[in-house]
Amino acid sequence: MNNRLITMVVAMGIFLGVPRNLFGFQKADPTGKAAPAAEKIKMEILYVGQPDTDRAKSFVKLLSDNFSKVEMLNQEEFKAEKTTEFDVVVLDYVRARRPRGEQAAQRAQGAQRARAPGLQLPEGYSKPTIVFGSFGVQQARAWLNVDSSLFYT
Repeated sequence: MNNRLITMVVAMGIFLGVPRNLFGFQKADPTGKAAPAAEKIKMEILYVGQPDTDRAKSFVKLLSDNFSKVEMLNQEEFKAEKTTEFDVVVLDYVRARRPRGEQAAQRAQGAQRARAPGLQLPEGYSKPTIVFGSFGVQQARAWLNVDSSLFYT
């Protein structure tokens, strides 16, 4: 099995399995007392996305409530070297889009569809990385060189 695939599966397991109170599920206390707040998980997370969006702000708040250290990085500034001090990278990469009118005008003139540059990871990148969004899945398929059915089962 591909090392990158193993790394991604392990990261997903850590991220999805460890947060005990992530969605508000707690054991009921028969005395009616409020349950103590869950202790933060000692894990350092780097969230990579678009910092000015509500999605990114909500995601970072959710992560910050559950993990000991969370930092946000603009996806345009992402480089593998910036991940060294973190345990897990949450990659919420969104491809920049041009306005529809501009796209249609360029196609009418016969221009090739411009593609946003993808993220470039060096050979041997092994940081546990969780990808979100359709473009993230496309990138992961390319990085891992695997069949897309793996991501949609």
